[in-house]
Amino acid sequence: MKFKNSFLALGGVVTLVLIAGCNRTTSHASNVFSSSVGKAGEVSYAAVAPSEIGYWEHSHEGRIFVIGNADTNESFKKTHHLPYTFTKIGAGPKGETVVVEADKSGNVLQDKLWDKFRMLNLYYAEEEHNDRIYVLGSATSHLAFRNSPHLPYALTMIGAGKDGKTVVFEVDKDNSAQAQRLKSEYASRHNITFAM
Repeated sequence: MKFKNSFLALGGVVTLVLIAGCNRTTSHASNVFSSSVGKAGEVSYAAVAPSEIGYWEHSHEGRIFVIGNADTNESFKKTHHLPYTFTKIGAGPKGETVVVEADKSGNVLQDKLWDKFRMLNLYYAEEEHNDRIYVLGSATSHLAFRNSPHLPYALTMIGAGKDGKTVVFEVDKDNSAQAQRLKSEYASRHNITFAM
């Protein structure tokens, strides 16, 4: 099975983008849903009338703040306060709480910022191998798994996946929140509820 690997340099950050080939076998197939492209100081986002949405991330007191309004961003640098927020506890790449700027008149701003944050920070991929689904949370571990289908640390849920398949979630010993994030993402993508 062949896969294409391409490397992009963006602002000094090297990003690994894995593109799965179209071939699929019963022993080893993949589905890459998103890739991590690292931190970005400022990323333009599509214009949403009547104003444009920008993108800024700030770390403060162990939380990640995601801001889309230029005026709010300047104010936050001085006060570390956002007037309206949407908060996701433990949703950051290392289990940080993520506080997203919201708009009192609707959900467009928070939804766009949350989608952008997830694209930039949270890697998610599925690999099928020997009739098991492996769910991986980093580009590095995903590439290593493709070279040698083994996870050094894993959470295995027998028969818990789609069509009764066993699902093996990557566990990062330095990031205890990763396995829970991967479980939640898998459940959401496949409309599954895991038993407690």
